[in-house]
Amino acid sequence: MKLLNRSLLLLILTFNVYISAQILPPPANDDCVNAIPLAVNGDMSCTIIGSGNTLGATSSGIPSGCFGNPDDDVWFSFIAVGTSHTVSTSNIVNTGTSPNQQNVTFEVMKGDCGALVNVLCGEWNFVTLTNLTPGEKYYIRVYTTSSGIANASSFKLCIGTHVPPPNDECANAIALSVNPDSNCGIVTSGTTLSATYSGMLPSPCTGSTDDDVWYKFTATANTHTLWLKNTVALSPYLSPKLYAQVFKGSCGSLVSTICITANDIASVMSGLNIGETYYIRVYSYGSTTPTILHAFTFDICIGSIAVPTPVNNEFANATVLPVNPTKNCGTFVSGTTYGASESLPSIPSPCSGSVSNDVWYKFTATKTLHTVDFKNISSVGPVYSNYLVAAVYSGSLGNLTSIECISVSIYATGGGYYSNPTNLIGLTPGETYYIRVYASTTNMAYKFNICVGTPNAPVNDYCSNAIVVPVNTGTTCNLTVPGTTSDASESIPNLVGCNSTSNTFIDDDVWYKFTATQNVHGISLKNLTSVGINPSTVWIKIYKGSDCGSLVAFECTQKEMTYNYDSIFGYINSKLFVPGETYYIRIYTEYSGPSYAYTFDLCITSPLTNTICDNPISLAVADSFDAGAVTVSNVGGTRSGSTCSGYGSYYAWFKAIIPASGSMIIETGPVAGSPFVDSVIANSSSCGTTFSFCNDNISPTNLFSRVILTGRVPGETIRFAVLSNGTVEQYNGIPSAKAGEFKISVYDPGNLLATDETDMKNKSINIHPNPFTDVLNISKAELVKSVSISDASGRLVKTIDNPSSALHLGDLKQGLYFVTLNMKDGSKQSIKAIKK
Repeated sequence: MKLLNRSLLLLILTFNVYISAQILPPPANDDCVNAIPLAVNGDMSCTIIGSGNTLGATSSGIPSGCFGNPDDDVWFSFIAVGTSHTVSTSNIVNTGTSPNQQNVTFEVMKGDCGALVNVLCGEWNFVTLTNLTPGEKYYIRVYTTSSGIANASSFKLCIGTHVPPPNDECANAIALSVNPDSNCGIVTSGTTLSATYSGMLPSPCTGSTDDDVWYKFTATANTHTLWLKNTVALSPYLSPKLYAQVFKGSCGSLVSTICITANDIASVMSGLNIGETYYIRVYSYGSTTPTILHAFTFDICIGSIAVPTPVNNEFANATVLPVNPTKNCGTFVSGTTYGASESLPSIPSPCSGSVSNDVWYKFTATKTLHTVDFKNISSVGPVYSNYLVAAVYSGSLGNLTSIECISVSIYATGGGYYSNPTNLIGLTPGETYYIRVYASTTNMAYKFNICVGTPNAPVNDYCSNAIVVPVNTGTTCNLTVPGTTSDASESIPNLVGCNSTSNTFIDDDVWYKFTATQNVHGISLKNLTSVGINPSTVWIKIYKGSDCGSLVAFECTQKEMTYNYDSIFGYINSKLFVPGETYYIRIYTEYSGPSYAYTFDLCITSPLTNTICDNPISLAVADSFDAGAVTVSNVGGTRSGSTCSGYGSYYAWFKAIIPASGSMIIETGPVAGSPFVDSVIANSSSCGTTFSFCNDNISPTNLFSRVILTGRVPGETIRFAVLSNGTVEQYNGIPSAKAGEFKISVYDPGNLLATDETDMKNKSINIHPNPFTDVLNISKAELVKSVSISDASGRLVKTIDNPSSALHLGDLKQGLYFVTLNMKDGSKQSIKAIKK
């Protein structure tokens, strides 16, 4: 009973609340026709505001083009006095029965209450209205973002007028006082609120300059600080972040010199000229409409710091660098660009970067090759820079010639860098060279250590000192010559290397030469080891010629550490060495710079002469495999080439002439103890053409090959290659292909059958069809005692006693077979048949 009474009481209370909500009188401005007029503020201060409440409001029945459901809208109006005004809501308080705080949104409209047109939506509680018509009435309806009678809010509403700051344009830049120190005792307050775009993009700086304001100051020293202090975002949606851009020149012809993004520390402006006026524009980093959403207030100050100018700030005071006797510098000289200014008179730089804070060094060359290296680089400036730059010159002031540009990559603010020694080639011993060091970015400063080193070039650094390489008589590298590209320099600038029409990266070539002993030679780099900082591909370029002044490009290949095989020259492009002629070998790394270097052992071998298609061994056609078999080897054959099996290695080439029968069998076989156990045999009618047939297995072992040719033109020359199945690349030292001795034979069993076939015709015994599929028919079967069937190698595969006229041979594989008819009169007749 108590539970029933309690439930009834709750129901009555809920009903009363509902009825109370329903009978609340609507606000006076519940409809458009009763819109409350609002006064327009002359600025953004909102000293004149209106008040409103959606409690009890009802829907006006006018569709909305904005977010939310206007089921509780209330109306206001204002008369535009300018072309642009702002509308904002504030002091939003929940007045409904819902426990959740209700935000409000608003819609600005124009026209008559019966024909209103949307102008703008106020989903951010603040909008800037543009393109207004002065004197025209505009309507504002305000409603809660959530629907339902329980949701209601009171609010304040303000109509403001944008008044740009007085320093909105460069021409009205506010002059800043220069503090005598860096403590910023004198600051100037500013804001970007209502600022407009000055028509200048921020490049090379970043950010959006649609709300920039302007300042200026006169430099009293070569270095000052700029600090944006006490930055406050006027929108709760933003973190305080302002950018500043410093210019020299005058309004209308400004040149950007410094980009500043720091708000929490003072930024150093170096390379300034005393007495010169510099302009500063301050703007927010983002671009958002309305502008209040990215508006800030701030304090700006110009400070002074005591930064000593480096002694080598000008060309005339270049610091002397000692020349180290080796590439590994034992003596460095410390330096900095902090406090430096641009050289006067101005010296254009052929390199990238900004020379606004350059310093100078010089050294006297002792050899034709030196290196420049940097160590211990760290940032001492306020702005991130991508790299440190060094421009190297020869000559004198007013007559400088650029000989090298050096970039040291900086990949982390505060000291991370990537530096390699840079070669300076073609120097004149005794001549003075100048090094100009600066940052890639204006207002960036570094401290560093710099040195000049002296590489000790290999004796064969130049072609004229090419080392003679002995030629091995076989394919084993019993004779090798050690070598290295470390400390080598470019020798012949106009001599083209591999895969290129220029020699941009050939700065470490070394030279060798040898006399060819046969048409084909293998050239390999054994024990290839990187001794530089970075790995690289090593190139081998072959030239022919009697001396270094008459070199002609012959062949080219590359060497990678993951492979360990000979590059067989005389195979590529079918170029053959001429026995007795001298050939030069040029070895170098793919990339430039002394950080790429290798040691190696150079080996020249004498592989098979028939390792290329143009130099095959001739084989005579026999009448059986055994009669024609010869033992040969593919050791030292070419590394790879086209094949029907996917991968093939160690090619050995042969040729034979098709006999009068038009048929020929090419077959390989094993040699006891030889590692060669798996072959592919392929044919090409002429070098460079596609293989027309191939075979890589013979039953039952599938280890050797047999190719049967029929219907060929008598006298035709057939070229064919025997190769090992697999590859020779020695991953983990183990190649998948093996070379060695094998037997090869070219034969035509039909040479033995000519007489028998004639006798067969005389006895009118024939077989059909030929070629056959499953059944082979013979005539006059009553004369045949038995039938013996052998494969092309002569192996007996089937015997049929007392045959009928139909021989069922469906169990035979495709190929050529010899059908021997053992006649009842004791004679034997043989005939060739082909199983399809």
